Amino acid sequence: MIEIPMKENMNEGKTWHSFNLLHKLFVNSSNPVSYDFYGKLDDDSFIFDSFFQILDEKVGRNRSFVGYKTGFPKNGHMQGRMYLMSQDLLDYVAADPWVASHITGDEDHATAYWMFRNESGANWINFPGRLASEYDGNGQNPKQPDNMIHKIKTSEQWNEINSYYGWTKNKEFTAWIKGKNNPRKEHDEKVFEEVCSEPMEA
Repeated sequence: MIEIPMKENMNEGKTWHSFNLLHKLFVNSSNPVSYDFYGKLDDDSFIFDSFFQILDEKVGRNRSFVGYKTGFPKNGHMQGRMYLMSQDLLDYVAADPWVASHITGDEDHATAYWMFRNESGANWINFPGRLASEYDGNGQNPKQPDNMIHKIKTSEQWNEINSYYGWTKNKEFTAWIKGKNNPRKEHDEKVFEEVCSEPMEA
């Protein structure tokens, strides 16, 4: 967990400061670890492993802005519950003076303005399928999952969702993350072990 050195807020620049800090830590530094995508996620959202598989296999790494598009054409933006950008867009967000001076207001709208203004353009990628279901208190159908569940507000709800969908229960994903068709096996294995509450299956 990385703590951002600023007062907690939603629409007063926290998103830009978060991306700027990620750029300093993982791109503009001697850190040997870097990533293809950087993003933001509401803390009441649970992402399914299918999202990462599709992201890895189907989404390009150049000027990609990924999420759930809404409000087009008049007020287009990615919904704030989750969106990601490729590293080249992160480079732009962290370096552009105009972006740094336009960081307040609705955070998902502000991020959209940055993308629209980028002279090199941004590929707006609407993630296939419904990006998110609102939590209904009754669980979701595990045979037809969305890419994420949103509005999980209590620890009891989190425990229910995790016990129903926990990553280590998906043997296909476990096999993939442990090295099947995965050129970053060692790194991804470490990340997988860090984010899972259960040990990896043999």
